Amino acid sequence: MFTRQGFSLFRIGLIIGGIGILAAIAGGASFFLDQSSRQVPLDIESYPGALPAGRDDLRANQRRQFFRVVGVEPEPVVEYYQNKMQEFSGENRDCVRLPASGEFPTNREDVVPYEFRCHFDNSGFRSTQYTTVHIQPGVFNSDPARNTEGMTVIIYEQYWQPR
Repeated sequence: MFTRQGFSLFRIGLIIGGIGILAAIAGGASFFLDQSSRQVPLDIESYPGALPAGRDDLRANQRRQFFRVVGVEPEPVVEYYQNKMQEFSGENRDCVRLPASGEFPTNREDVVPYEFRCHFDNSGFRSTQYTTVHIQPGVFNSDPARNTEGMTVIIYEQYWQPR
């Protein structure tokens, strides 16, 4: 069965088996690394010049981050995140305007008239990780801490896989 001139079937079987075991170990390690990478928020680079304006930790794996951009209308901000979505997914996906046209009906002056939503999703097999970016025009509020008139408000809603 063993010859000096070549490999025997036994040796070939051992080599193939060893390669199979290494492939299984590499696949398992890759799976667990992928799962652990989704146990943190999906961070999307914020609009240049956006100022942090607070954060709400809703759960151990869910939060909202608030940003304000002074002196910039929502449309250039939407365009920035539109480009980020295309870089992120490699697909031509659009941010969605709500309502599609016009404004939300309201009789209060401090209600946001419309918003854009851009959804970044990095979920995978048995794992969830996404960030939804809300872009809104600022609105007047008599409380100076809540007055965002003349600004664009950006809200990151983030959810990731619990540990």
